[in-house]
Amino acid sequence: MLQDKPYFTLNVDMADCVYELIFNGVYIYSELNSLPLRTEFPVNHWITRGANTVVLNIYQDKEEPLADDARCDVTFCVRHSGAAMTARQVVSRLRFTQQQEQAGIGCAGSTEAGRYLSSREFRPDAQGDVQVAQVQRQPLPYEAMRGIGLLQEVSFVSALPQWKYLQAQTLPALAALSPGELEYWHQDLYSQYAAVQSALLKKDIDRLMRMCAHRNAEMDAAYYLPPGTRAAQLRAALTDAAYSNEQELVSLMPDFVGIETMPNRKLVRMTRASGAPAIAFNYRREDISRAFEFIFGKQNDQWIVCR
Repeated sequence: MLQDKPYFTLNVDMADCVYELIFNGVYIYSELNSLPLRTEFPVNHWITRGANTVVLNIYQDKEEPLADDARCDVTFCVRHSGAAMTARQVVSRLRFTQQQEQAGIGCAGSTEAGRYLSSREFRPDAQGDVQVAQVQRQPLPYEAMRGIGLLQEVSFVSALPQWKYLQAQTLPALAALSPGELEYWHQDLYSQYAAVQSALLKKDIDRLMRMCAHRNAEMDAAYYLPPGTRAAQLRAALTDAAYSNEQELVSLMPDFVGIETMPNRKLVRMTRASGAPAIAFNYRREDISRAFEFIFGKQNDQWIVCR
């Protein structure tokens, strides 16, 4: 299955906790209000050859412990491209509950370290083509916050290509920058979002498609689509938003957005104070919005839309 159009997902079942889910150094999802969530996230476009890493950071209030019913269940799954969700097979599982934590076995139920054979539904096998490492606890990325950091590494070879963003320039750690350096990076990256905003205001969709050519080509490859499929989808969505009388482009200014560098320090994006993407449209007659994510990397000192 791993060599024949595999479709990889992270399937999550979370409740009663604040957390962030990271896959291969990229933010997949964050929950700040302890709301329950049961869904799946496609991750073909983040798969790497060799070691793939799931990180789950679970945060808690400085004064209060985790809720007794707090639970986190993340399964790294695969199925044939085009198959129903029910056909998925579990490659590995990262599981944590507060009740187990209180008993000293917080990660019980996670996949045990060892080798597994993909051709036999990922059953344990000494000659297996998938290797799962033991779940590790690690320091949380923010020293001022309490909580639990968990990491699970899964190694295998898949048919997917090696994504070009992995060879992008390593971006600076924001916390290590001086105020002047931080302002430079902010303005430099903001200029890219300002260009996107300007193109949307001018309805210059062709310019946006040129900016996203690299992203569209890799997304086609990630999901086995005919070349041009994602470009056509993106063009249709941007055109609809730009020309619609029912949608209004949300204003953008440097003070409205901040930088969020991915943990891998290869990719970066700008977000609003709410955490929403920088580029967004509001519906005029409904209290809803529509956002477009632009994630950049830097290659040869040039910003490129990677995702």
